[in-house]
Amino acid sequence: MSSTTFDAQLDVAVEVARENPHLYFEIQSLNDYGTESLTALLHAVERLRSVVRAGDEAGFAALMERGRAYLRGRGQGERRTP
Repeated sequence: MSSTTFDAQLDVAVEVARENPHLYFEIQSLNDYGTESLTALLHAVERLRSVVRAGDEAGFAALMERGRAYLRGRGQGERRTP
């Protein structure tokens, strides 16, 4: 059994895994900001891990709200119904 969130993320991961790994490497290695983006991702994951390990529900909720606001600003923060 898994959550709907996990299933949705898994669907995205499956699609990415089907792509050409050599093309993805080229995109990452030629991106002037590639390592900067990966470092930001590493720090974000560490922040998430630390609030979960600390049992900090308020901190976790704040991270979720911040992510929601970011996505909303990009026009992707709300579910669309067909």
